[in-house]
Amino acid sequence: MPTEADATQLALGCIERLRWLGLTMFLFCSPISWMATGRQFDLPYMVEQWDDSDSRVEELIALTGDYRVARAAFEEAVKCRPGRIVTLRQKTRLLADSRRVEK
Repeated sequence: MPTEADATQLALGCIERLRWLGLTMFLFCSPISWMATGRQFDLPYMVEQWDDSDSRVEELIALTGDYRVARAAFEEAVKCRPGRIVTLRQKTRLLADSRRVEK
């Protein structure tokens, strides 16, 4: 069973790797909650901004376990980033794409 110190070290290591990769994350379910409860949350919904060639993720905008939060983050990201490729995914399943948004 991992200790609280192990969980803290793991969280800090992940944050450092994300900084090194140049990704920005807004976590709606904090890793601190995982440390407090001793359970890892399933965060299947991701809002991502892709580069212009649609070959790699430039920024992870949101990561959450709640579809409504993910959908709201996607809609706001599309408004704030006109002309950019923004996707909403549930793990590997594509739920929404800014190039196919109905107006």
